[in-house]
Amino acid sequence: MNTTFKKTLVASALFAFAGAAQAATISAGTEHELTSQYLSSTGANHTMANDFAVTLGAEYVVNDTMTLTFTQPLAAAVTADIIVAAVEGVGAAAKKGVTFSVISGGAIGDSSVTYRLTTVTNTVGGAGNATPGVTSGIVLPLPTFQVLKSNLTGGATVSFSAKTNTGLDLDTSGGTARTRSLAKAVQQFTITSPSIARVIDVNADRKSFVDLDVNNANANDFKVIGTFNIATLTTAGVVYARPINGAAGVKHTLTGDFSWVVDNDTVTTGLQPKAGVFATTGTCANPVWAYSTTAVSLTCDAVAADTAIVIDPEANKAGVAVASQAILPSTTFTATSTVTYTGPAATESVINAASAGAWTLNGSVVRVPYMVMKDGRFGTILNVTNHSSQSANVVFDLFDENGTKLQSNYAAGTAAAGSVHSIAGFVRDALVASGKDVVNSNVKYSLQITTNAPANDVIVYSAYTDQNNGGERAIVNNDSKVQTK
Repeated sequence: MNTTFKKTLVASALFAFAGAAQAATISAGTEHELTSQYLSSTGANHTMANDFAVTLGAEYVVNDTMTLTFTQPLAAAVTADIIVAAVEGVGAAAKKGVTFSVISGGAIGDSSVTYRLTTVTNTVGGAGNATPGVTSGIVLPLPTFQVLKSNLTGGATVSFSAKTNTGLDLDTSGGTARTRSLAKAVQQFTITSPSIARVIDVNADRKSFVDLDVNNANANDFKVIGTFNIATLTTAGVVYARPINGAAGVKHTLTGDFSWVVDNDTVTTGLQPKAGVFATTGTCANPVWAYSTTAVSLTCDAVAADTAIVIDPEANKAGVAVASQAILPSTTFTATSTVTYTGPAATESVINAASAGAWTLNGSVVRVPYMVMKDGRFGTILNVTNHSSQSANVVFDLFDENGTKLQSNYAAGTAAAGSVHSIAGFVRDALVASGKDVVNSNVKYSLQITTNAPANDVIVYSAYTDQNNGGERAIVNNDSKVQTK
């Protein structure tokens, strides 16, 4: 019975050992995080972390093989043996010594390397241990791998497999731990584009924005603040990012219609705004400004999550007579942020012409898509009906048939409250002032009419007559809120 009991213990031990084996894994190691900007930087190769290892989960004998397979080809050869010395111990703690040698692959351009177990060294066996040791549990330190940066935009992994010396699969139960990520691609920047969307107030003759808070006097109510929220990863530990130039590293630009900005120094070339029209808040070391009628830019030493361009049209009025104060145009804006890298020097628009909102009117803007004029033949009917309780100035933008703007904000008189106001004569004057011969030629054009009254209270009637057809009237549909068809 004692013998039977001992045999049962031995069988149970062997069964337990067999259940724990057959489970080779690759240690998690240190996964590198690589930005696309870093992958475009100096140096052809990237060297992975050297802390990956394979833990064997089966009993290996001479001529068994193991293979490491990569999702990207090697950029440096892998040729060295993997050698692990024997470890004395009791029972399964006793480990054999092994040497795995490269037998195929591992050259530059290869996507795998295969090792053969060439040497097995048994332990001597310490006190109370008559076993020669096992290979299950041996940790094989993997060599350092290099991959071309150009091949790492999708990251890289390494996978393990093994076969017996007779070609059968070996050590197969490691599951997902038989594959590990060596590197992954990450974003260098997280961004939020600015928005400077505002509503221009027709009740203020389009010279101010609608008050953001009519119940409070707030210094920022009539300003727009566009924040360029850009955060960048920095090179540290497992993160590989491309350095940004330490001086003038980022340039933020708003593009749109800035023709309303008063030039405070007409002697100096370019546009010089009045004090306070443009300012910056948040983080911007060593700010440098550049201005034109179509773009405003701010250069800072570094990106930041709170760098803002502040626009204050009220400051544009300083020292200007009320009648001469600029009208704010309806316009759309885009935002661009360009960073400058080192290693080597290069630039990239991390915000690239993104929408930054629009300045719109709380009044009437009506587009008339087509008209024709010629004295003696084509008569013009362009009537603005103002149903509001306030008189409203009328201006228009004029375009030729090719879309070229001939006039901008051309004054077309005042539409009195409750009246019908004709702007046909103003349009004729604008065409003549633009060099168009309305006496001898058929002049085709379009226009955009702006009325300083609520859109729902303004109707534009557009038509022309043709004397060659008995004065027949052709109604031109426009985009009034209400119109006569």
